[in-house]
Order: sequence, then C-alpha cells, then structure tokens
Amino acid sequence: MARIWSLILMYWFSVGLTMAQDSLFILSQERFVGMVLQYHPVIRQSELILETGEYRLKKARGNFDPYLYSYLDEKQFEEKEYFSLLGTGLKVPTWVGVDVRFGYDRNGGIYLNPENILPENGLLYGGISVPLGEGLIIDERRKVVRQAQLFSQYTRVEQTRILNDLLLNALEGYWNWVRAYNQLLIYREFIDLALERFDGIRENFEQGEIPAIDTLEAFIQVQNRKIGENQSFIEFQKATLELSNYLWFENDIPLEISDGLVPPDMEEMVPHEALSIENLNSVLQDIENNHPELKLYEYKLADLQIEQRWKKEKIKPTVNINYNFLNEARYPDQEGFGFNNYKWGFEFSMPLLFRSEIGDLRLTQIKLKEAEFGRSQKSLEIVNKVLVYYRQLQNLSDQETLYDENVINYERLLQGERKKFEAGESSLFLINSREVSFIDARIKQMDVKTKTRITHLSYFWASGILLNEFTGDPAL
Repeated sequence: MARIWSLILMYWFSVGLTMAQDSLFILSQERFVGMVLQYHPVIRQSELILETGEYRLKKARGNFDPYLYSYLDEKQFEEKEYFSLLGTGLKVPTWVGVDVRFGYDRNGGIYLNPENILPENGLLYGGISVPLGEGLIIDERRKVVRQAQLFSQYTRVEQTRILNDLLLNALEGYWNWVRAYNQLLIYREFIDLALERFDGIRENFEQGEIPAIDTLEAFIQVQNRKIGENQSFIEFQKATLELSNYLWFENDIPLEISDGLVPPDMEEMVPHEALSIENLNSVLQDIENNHPELKLYEYKLADLQIEQRWKKEKIKPTVNINYNFLNEARYPDQEGFGFNNYKWGFEFSMPLLFRSEIGDLRLTQIKLKEAEFGRSQKSLEIVNKVLVYYRQLQNLSDQETLYDENVINYERLLQGERKKFEAGESSLFLINSREVSFIDARIKQMDVKTKTRITHLSYFWASGILLNEFTGDPAL
C-alpha cells in the first residue's frame, strides 16, 4: 500500500501555502485546482487517450510504408536443376492509390516453364498498378488514415471533456469542504459563548441572584450547541475524506488532508457578482464551435462521412491496370534502360447486383442521420442547461447579497438584546432565541455562498470552458 503523505508537508516543500495567524495553512481554490490538474490519476489516463490517438494514426500511416519482397523456388532431382525462380523487388504504395514497383527476376533450369524464360543476366522491371474503378477516389488505406487523423483530434477534445468533468466534481467537493468547515466554526464560536454565559449564570445562582431554572436553560443551550457542533464535525469529516479523493502527489501517491490545512473564511468573501448578459451571449455564440460535446459529434459525423465515401466507392467495378517496363540486367558500361519491352494487363470484376455494398451504404447513411439528430438534440440540451445555470446564478447572486445584509441585521438584533439583558431589561430566553436566529442566518449564508460558487462553476462547465477558466487553454 502506498504511503500516505501529509498534504501540508507537500505544500510546504513544493508550492507553499498561505499561513494564517494561528499557524494554519489555507488551501485556496487556485492551489487546489493546481494540485488536481497536475497529479490526479485521471490526468494521466487522459494522456493515455492522446497516445492512443497518436499510435493509431502511426499504425494507419504504416499502410503506406514501402516494403521489400523476395522469393526463391528451386527444384533439384537426380543431379539436374529442373528450375530455379528468383525474384526480389520494392513496392511503394502512394496516397493517390497508385502502387509503384521495382524489381529483379532471374530464372533458370532445363525444365523451365517457357513463360518464365528470361535473359541470362536476369530481368529488371519497373511499373505501376492503377485502380480505375473502385479505389480511384478513396480506398481502404486512405480511409483508415483519414479516420485515424480524425481520431487523433477526437482524443484531444475527449481529454478536455474528461478534465472538465473532473474539475467540476473536484470543485464541488472543495466548496462543500469549505462550507462544512465554516459551519463547524460557527457552532464552536457559539459553544464558547454558551459556556461563558452558563458559567456566569451559575455563579449568579450560587450567589442567590437568579433562580435555578435559569441555569438549566443555559445548560440546555450548551448541549444544543454541542449537538449541532457534533453533527457539523461529522459533515466536515465526510467532506474532508471526499476531497482527499482528488489530492495526489508524484508517483500516484495519495494525500490526506491534515488538521493543519483549512479552507478560507467564507465570511470574508465578497458577494458574488452576477454575470452580464454580454457574457451569456458570448458563451452561447461559442458553444457551437467550441463545446467539447458538440466537437465530438463533429468528429463522429466526419468519420461517418469518410465511411460513406468509401461505401459509395465500393459500388463500382474493380478495374486495375498494371504496366511494367522490362529490360535485361546489364553492366554499367552497357546500353542503358530501354522502354521498348513491357508487360501489361488489367483486372476486372463486378457483382451483378451490388446488394451487399448498397446495404452497407444505406446502413452508414442511417448512422449519419442518427448522429446529425443526436448533435442537434445535444446542442439544444447544452444551450438550455447554460441558460438554467445562468438564471440560477443571477438569483443566487441576489440572494447572497440579501443574506449578507440579513446576517448583519440579525447580529445587530443580538447585540441590542445583549445590552438590554445586561441592563436587566431582557431575559435569557430572548438572548438564546436571538442567538439561534443568528446562527441559522449565518448557516444559510454559508449555504447560499457555496451554492452560488458551485453554480458559477457549473455554468462554465455546461458551457464547456471550465478548464479554460483555470488554465487559459481549452486543454492541457
């Protein structure tokens, strides 16, 4: 099992962290994203997807590699050489579908087939094979290369899509962690206040200034605050463990979040500004051309269009013309290569009905239409999802401002009630009631701030540009 390193030590030695006054290290959103995008295993998995595309393209281009060939066929019987057939050559496939050949043949023997009789020094040849029917416009080799080129581009967009999803999930975990921690601090703050008040009330009771029932009420408030603190602590532990799933270091070493690493204080965060309509219009304009999901559909459509061209090409007869110039192998001081001797021929074949080929073509055309419908549907879904997040974000931004003001007003009420209590004009019940309302307001404030920031991130995720918001590039 891999050794678990402390995240706080890793940050101390590698990227550094902001130190708070109480010697705690604050993990900001930017540092967290940097860690996820640098070391998370999904990042390396996405890089393997890119390598798959590169090697698939390399494999497809291998169909156009020149290759050597040779053969030797001999027969010896009763000390007689019946025949000896020797041949070697070079075949060079080309992108236009023409195959170029160069070779040398040398045959001999007393029972040599007449068509294999060659000059004593052997025969040199050079020629071409040209498809005039099926394979003239596109053939299997060119189809595979073009599809591999598309797949290589497809993998880059697929990587962006994967990283967008990873980043959104990681940031949702981060902000839930921030909310849980800040909620825990609220309860701990008011536990201290409740304990301080309980001690004071108990002292007043012991001096005979107040009845025993007041000490019981103060103690019940301490218990209630501890129950709330315990529940918040459980939520914080859960959020911490879930966040740890996204934190890794070099060599696939998982990291744990130590007690000394804390999120930022949400109360210090300014209200989130609503996005402008210009931002929405700009995002919607870029969706058709830049959204990963739609670009994946574009590559799928392009792949099917190449397949369709090949299927159409197969509804042609096979007509191949072969032409070779021949010349006797000579020494350098003899007469050069001539073109008076040649060997040529052609091949022709054709199904009478082309039913198999036409069926393949129709199936490919159906897949093409399905992909076109799928892309249109996906485009509509993406646009509507962006609009939903935009409108939610507008409302949440307004709510965040209102909750900030609401918390300030509840705090004023609480401070006023405390002054009245100190002057003997209020009761412990009212103080506790004001504090409960103030706690609830602050927790709701944290919830709205968290939801606002997650919705903001979801808006850019739905737009397909979340990764770009943090890296400046659409892909790593």
